[in-house]
Amino acid sequence: MGFLQKIFSGRQFPFIVLTMAVVVWLLCINLFQDGMFIDGIQYAAVARNLARGVGTFWNPVLAQNSVAGLNSFHEHPPLVFLIQSVFFKIFGLNNIYPERIYCLFMFLLTAGLIALIWRKLFEGQKTNQLWWLPVLMWAIMPIVFWAYTNDIQENTMGVFTTAAVYFFLCAASTGRLFTSPNFYLGCISVLLAGFCKGVPGLFPAGFFFIYWLTVRKINFGKAVAATMGAVAVLAIIVWLVLQNSSANEALHTWFFGRMLKRISDDHTENNHFYILIGLFTEQIPPLIMMVVALLIYKTQKLSNNINRGNFALFLLLGFSASLPLMLTLVQRNFYFIPALPMFAIAWALLIADGLNYRLDYLYQRPGLQTGLTRFAFIALIAGIVTTIVLAGRVKRDKEMLHDVYTIQKLVPRNSFVGVTPDVMWMDWSFRCYMMRYDEISFSDKDTCQYFIAGTNQPVSNKFIKTEASLDKYQLYKLKAPR
Repeated sequence: MGFLQKIFSGRQFPFIVLTMAVVVWLLCINLFQDGMFIDGIQYAAVARNLARGVGTFWNPVLAQNSVAGLNSFHEHPPLVFLIQSVFFKIFGLNNIYPERIYCLFMFLLTAGLIALIWRKLFEGQKTNQLWWLPVLMWAIMPIVFWAYTNDIQENTMGVFTTAAVYFFLCAASTGRLFTSPNFYLGCISVLLAGFCKGVPGLFPAGFFFIYWLTVRKINFGKAVAATMGAVAVLAIIVWLVLQNSSANEALHTWFFGRMLKRISDDHTENNHFYILIGLFTEQIPPLIMMVVALLIYKTQKLSNNINRGNFALFLLLGFSASLPLMLTLVQRNFYFIPALPMFAIAWALLIADGLNYRLDYLYQRPGLQTGLTRFAFIALIAGIVTTIVLAGRVKRDKEMLHDVYTIQKLVPRNSFVGVTPDVMWMDWSFRCYMMRYDEISFSDKDTCQYFIAGTNQPVSNKFIKTEASLDKYQLYKLKAPR
């Protein structure tokens, strides 16, 4: 039997295609349309600048003028901007797709790592073929497909934290911790996660203690030694990095000047338990899927053996990545994106064994399997066609983007434009779009060649209104000297 025939006749194949179709419909259709959450546009602007030689790794730049009183952008550590800048170099500076292809790439990497973890857990067992199940349960979480259409930092951090868990799992399963290359690959992955968005990326460092507590394939002494060893490796590498003066200054500015300042002064919530509500509501789709499956198993009296140790391992890993967010009042649902692959694996572990029996039933009925495969292919192809048809259309900020593209035709790139205080300090989406698409920085002075104001806002008589047809703003030009 040929390779393709094996794939097409495999009992997992319809579900793999169906998972792909779900990803296309939930993620890709929105991903390749124009308009993005403010944070994503901001990060894309920084990465694009880095790609065109504006700024450096340790001192990336958002705009020509300062942000938060700093000439460089230190809202986060810089690794994400460096990686994303490569996509701008490959796919071009003057279209909307580099950051979107980057988001899709991060999604696929994370999905692949979830599959690798699953196959490692069930190495040599039939259940390892169900790798699509945790991927599907992860992909249908609303915050997941929202995050990967909006270019947030956690997307990249989640790749490295999931990779760290995979490498640490490989190291722990052999019992040879410090002599296993996987242990050191895991440490490097944790470090890279930290260089994406700081402290939240460090949670896999506690893997070995949780592994001892749940799976118990290593003793307490090894768990403590491995945890301390991982921390020591991280500390040594960070210490070496800090010997570089540029790195030291940049990370000091980020940690003390931006991160701690935001934690103390810029709260987003009034309740430390807000994150718990989001953690539950964002996982309702896979939880419903899990509960329905368990009810079917019970009704039909199907066997469903659960590996409680592995379930507890990934449940606690998920909580270790998310519950510490409760310590501050700076909370957003997308902050726990790196925790969600762990939860998806945990929920999938609860229903995997019983699902094997159901797939045996399907495999014995070729007509039913063929029908499901056809449906999955139709859904996948329809999703791909819809993605292509809608690509480039505006999905959000339609009026704002219309004005951005209109101004782009009139105002030279890489220039300053004067704006009113409201536009300068309150309209950050517009400001980031202008930098991302037009390389135009805003100034609060009225000495620039062009000036932008909101509709009906008073403007200095040094300017005259242009004939540009804008929806949300007005564009003015400095009067010619007499």
